[in-house]
Amino acid sequence: TKNLNLSIYPNPVNALSVISFNLDKPAQHINIKIYDLLGREVETVIDEKKRAGNHRIALVLSDENPGIYLLRLLIDNRIFTKKFVIVNR
Repeated sequence: TKNLNLSIYPNPVNALSVISFNLDKPAQHINIKIYDLLGREVETVIDEKKRAGNHRIALVLSDENPGIYLLRLLIDNRIFTKKFVIVNR
């Protein structure tokens, strides 16, 4: 996973966003979770295997309060994190 290119857009997020990332090889396990800044898990987005290639996952955050959140991507025991903001709707 040399060129993961993890992104979440648009950022800031209103209600709908897209998580995008690239896998250079198949992953045995992909887990994407959203956390608030206190470290509380807000949502599990996916928990599955993925093939190599570009991936886009729709993220609906209509129930979350405005604020700063962390997206955590776990790929075969390696963790990648991206900060994003949810704005007032």
